[in-house]
Amino acid sequence: MLFLDSFTPYGTQLFLPFSDYRVAFNNISVVDPLYTLPFLFCLVTAMFYNRKRTRRNWWVKAGIYISSAYMLFTIVNKLYINTVFKNSFDNSSINYSRYSVQPTIFNNILWYGIAETETSYKVGFYSLFDSTSKVDTILTIPKNRHLLNVSHPDIKTLTWFSNEYYNLVPMDSSANVQYLDLRYPLLNPKNAQTSMFRFELKKDRDRWNMVPFSGKPPSREDLKEFLNRFYGK
Repeated sequence: MLFLDSFTPYGTQLFLPFSDYRVAFNNISVVDPLYTLPFLFCLVTAMFYNRKRTRRNWWVKAGIYISSAYMLFTIVNKLYINTVFKNSFDNSSINYSRYSVQPTIFNNILWYGIAETETSYKVGFYSLFDSTSKVDTILTIPKNRHLLNVSHPDIKTLTWFSNEYYNLVPMDSSANVQYLDLRYPLLNPKNAQTSMFRFELKKDRDRWNMVPFSGKPPSREDLKEFLNRFYGK
């Protein structure tokens, strides 16, 4: 199971306690029904057969073979998508230091890529349903590192979790700062402020604490834009 987690964007710390390095190959979503459901169906079906029946072993093996074949597809798909994003960033003359690519939630069709420059991040989406092999829209997200002391231990814990892909946004009505985890895809591919993982941080003496979440669920418009982008629209 630990090795399986390393294929997801979340990753896992395989080398603990010697290193906190998180291994993440980013080729399959944390939740992907096309991987989970066939495997689950085969295992549940096998439960209805006696242990000594060869048919039971057939269903178990079928579940392993199908899920493994899909996992292999996601790896090959990731290699192709990597080239799409790299070529798109290069052709846009983006002077980036690194980039990361991963599938969006629940599928392996719509992918999200982020490249880091000195002052900002460049993010975009690509769907296998797109008519061309390039990212059509690349958004720019400023880092805004000046909003707080990013070397503070509490902030460094957050940035480690985000693999240093994060954005800071000032709050309108307070001295609080909103922390956006950009390692995970935006909900609306056209809106750079729709990060699905965001935290409101509040300074409490010499510590930074997270304010209890009081946001709103995703809007219909954001969900519509996400689905449109999935189908290459």
